[in-house]
Amino acid sequence: MKLKEELVEQARCHPLGADAVLAAVLFAIAMIVPHNRVTPSTGPDWIVYAIEVPVFLALVFRRRQPILVFGVVVVGSAVVISLQEGKSPVLSAAFVAICTVAYYAADRKTSVMAWLASGLALGAGSAIGLGSVVRFENFSSFAWTGFAAAIGAAVRSRQEWFAEVERRAIQAEETREEEARRRVVAERLRIARELHDVVAHHIAVVHVQAGVADHLLETKPAEAHEAIAHIRRASGSVLDELGGLLDVLRQPDEPITPTAPAPGLGGLTSLIDSFSASGLTVDVQARGVPEPMPPAVELVAYRLVQEGLTNAHKHGSGTATLDFTYEPGALGIDIANPCPEGSSPNGAGHGLAGMHERAKAVGGTVETSIDGDAWRVAARLPFEPAV
Repeated sequence: MKLKEELVEQARCHPLGADAVLAAVLFAIAMIVPHNRVTPSTGPDWIVYAIEVPVFLALVFRRRQPILVFGVVVVGSAVVISLQEGKSPVLSAAFVAICTVAYYAADRKTSVMAWLASGLALGAGSAIGLGSVVRFENFSSFAWTGFAAAIGAAVRSRQEWFAEVERRAIQAEETREEEARRRVVAERLRIARELHDVVAHHIAVVHVQAGVADHLLETKPAEAHEAIAHIRRASGSVLDELGGLLDVLRQPDEPITPTAPAPGLGGLTSLIDSFSASGLTVDVQARGVPEPMPPAVELVAYRLVQEGLTNAHKHGSGTATLDFTYEPGALGIDIANPCPEGSSPNGAGHGLAGMHERAKAVGGTVETSIDGDAWRVAARLPFEPAV
């Protein structure tokens, strides 16, 4: 099997040499196979050999000039069989030439024309050699020349099919690589939103507590130390969450990988406690019966609450209301906080844009508005109820 593969590879790399070997083998076979004797009226045997030599020699160039070689071989074969009563081993060269021209034909019409021309020429040569037009041998030339043309066309179609399959495989691989790159970009955008939410929340806490510590440092040192402790805890939390999020950007061979689960509704208690510790009073209310929901929806709900309360802490007057409405197949979140005049959040901010993108990612919506002197964020997140 290995020898066969090496021979095929050598023939593919050296087509002219392979055709020369083929022509030599067919010529040797033609010399070994007994020829029909030439009739006295047609001339001596050397005339047949003189015609056969250029016929087989032409096969060496069959891939470079398929049409020219086809003409030389078919005409020479027709002359030979006209001298040998319609039969001669030279027909093997005609078979190869017909296969070749059908293989390299630009269209099916060329293959059909080659079949008809060769069948007619060889049939005429056979009729002359046999001395009769109405003989089976004369018409059988159309059968085997058609068979030769069909083989050449079939081999060409098979190779075209393999080339098309390979092209589609390459295209599919490129599509997969493009999809992988798109997913990487999407993941980086998700990480950017996560970083914004995490950093905005904890930096807001640090900012508020730093102001409290500065205000109370001389008059109430104990409370100032408590504010500084809040700053320490908030900064530690932001460092931990940043480390967990940035771990996804590490290379596969690096040992540290994220293992903590994504935050969900179960982590809202500690989130609200962190806001309360930093001076934001949050009134939490819930209506309806909670239902199990996908982790993606829980993560979006968590981040929406985090961003909404962060805005309330930064721009509000120290109080906020957080309402959850549980519906069959949907979760409603409403965050409201009084805003001092001129301090309402900017509707074009990155945080609010991120809230809209997060909700849209799970098929939800976010609406922001000013209701009297209060800033309100209303979100609705649909999900498939658990069966």
